[in-house]
Amino acid sequence: MQDTTQPLNHQQVQQTGLPVCIPWERQINGAWARGGDWKPNKPVGEILLNPARCAALGAPVKQGEEPAGYLYSAKIKTPYRYTPHFSRRHDELDWSNALPVELIARDAGPRK
Repeated sequence: MQDTTQPLNHQQVQQTGLPVCIPWERQINGAWARGGDWKPNKPVGEILLNPARCAALGAPVKQGEEPAGYLYSAKIKTPYRYTPHFSRRHDELDWSNALPVELIARDAGPRK
């Protein structure tokens, strides 16, 4: 069985058929903004987390669990730059270990 928590390369991620997010940072009206473009569509779910954050927030990835999508990471300096992200419901997470950006996502609620 393949380990679904490991990053994939470009060809592998295309073969999954799952959504992929390419993050961007650009200047808008003099201020820097961050975002990301999901192709073809953003996965359904309240919050998407990588395996380490799933574990840290008390909802670890189960063996064989499929990711909801992949996020491109320019920080990874190997061809395996697409990290799996898993969908979690807000009520299944332990928010006491959350990062500030995760609290913002929680408080914003699900995107429509």
